[in-house]
Amino acid sequence: TTNGAAAATNTTSSPASIFSRLLKPGDRIEVQLRAIPQPDSLRMVVDETGGINLPYLGLINVAGRSSAEAGRLIEKAYIDAQIYRVISVSIVPPEQEYSVTGEVVRPGPYPLSRDLSFMQALTRAGRYTDFADPSSVKIIRGDKIISINAKRIEEGRDKDVPIVPGDIISVPKRWY
Repeated sequence: TTNGAAAATNTTSSPASIFSRLLKPGDRIEVQLRAIPQPDSLRMVVDETGGINLPYLGLINVAGRSSAEAGRLIEKAYIDAQIYRVISVSIVPPEQEYSVTGEVVRPGPYPLSRDLSFMQALTRAGRYTDFADPSSVKIIRGDKIISINAKRIEEGRDKDVPIVPGDIISVPKRWY
């Protein structure tokens, strides 16, 4: 575990890297096929092998690529297979979100559409319930746990922490 101040100063995620993440199994995407006789918009899920199943092409592996890279790969596949001479593919990336659990007024998933700090995320969730322990909050970020004392951030003694896609903010119950 790390403390909130260290996490804030050691965070390497820039806004650009946060919002241009790579596709992975389980992502829900929309593939838009344009500049063809029958334009189409396909909603699909990246399967467990990292692939999506496209009309006339079959399985194409998109995991580990950005949405733009996957779009170029699909365009090339359609043209190389001589299915279309010209095609424009755009992929709408999966919605970025974070979750807030525990002793907050409105727990649940929230969309992450811009730079967001821990305190802003907490405010979206309606702040704490009367039973919350704001001095022992955790952010679960992949396989890391970041310990946060929200009271110290509120008092200006610790830096606020940026929230990244997939973060789970867990606000524990206070034990009297």
